[in-house]
Amino acid sequence: MASDRFLPPPPGIDLTQDKGPLIIAVSVTTWVLALTMVLCRILGRRMRGLRLWLDDWFIIAALPPSSGHVLAIAAYVRRGLGKHVWSAKPDGVYAWALGLFVAEICYTLTLVAVKLSILSFYWRSFSVRDSVKLPIFMLAFIVCIWGIAVLLVTSLQCMPTRAVWERFDPVSPTSPYDYSCPVDPSKFFYGNAVPTIVTDFVMLALPVPYIWRLQLPHMQKFGLACVFLVGVFVTIISIVRLYYLLLLDLNDPDITWNFVPVGVWSIVEGNIAVVCACLPFLKPAMNKS
Repeated sequence: MASDRFLPPPPGIDLTQDKGPLIIAVSVTTWVLALTMVLCRILGRRMRGLRLWLDDWFIIAALPPSSGHVLAIAAYVRRGLGKHVWSAKPDGVYAWALGLFVAEICYTLTLVAVKLSILSFYWRSFSVRDSVKLPIFMLAFIVCIWGIAVLLVTSLQCMPTRAVWERFDPVSPTSPYDYSCPVDPSKFFYGNAVPTIVTDFVMLALPVPYIWRLQLPHMQKFGLACVFLVGVFVTIISIVRLYYLLLLDLNDPDITWNFVPVGVWSIVEGNIAVVCACLPFLKPAMNKS
């Protein structure tokens, strides 16, 4: 991939195509939506005279890495993400690799914070039942271990770490004799995505039995269950992202173009996860206002 981009483009490729504006629009729009929802959540609790609890602090903690993800996307759009590699800037692949490294870290931190926020909310809502405490603890432990594992593999995928992007430096690329990258990127991406989807499904199912045992009319139970199940949208996005990961060929030289669906769905997943984690808190805020 590092050298093939200097060859002439295959016939039939339109070098004027540019998905950069779409990437920026989707990234910024979903991030602004996530920020707005967090602010509404905090405002709603303050207006009701309630102190912020652990679930609120975790969702606030999701905003810095989410912001970093948007900035990483914007940075490598400027260098050519969204364009065919032959029309990108000379350091387009270098910028893509560096941006991807930052995005992997931000993506993971965002999802870990969101999942811990949701689990903390479950704890606050259902901890009167001893039967739910152990599943919440176990899920929180799994989420933390998954996050640590992903961050470690991200940092150690190449030795030294800077070789992740410096091997694509168009001016002075790191010599293949000076680094090793033992991690298969495709397998790493799959290993990152699948546990996310599995924990999403488990977290969606966890509160349903406890909601159904509440002494409420059936329609009210159904409505309450729907509030907790809004996270199904994030799970769908995770599955769509995995689909595009399966289609991605990292050996194709046109990586700045082919990576766009994965990059877009990754940032949408993180931002919409923040939105969905805040939805159950909007009704009190709206009623108070």
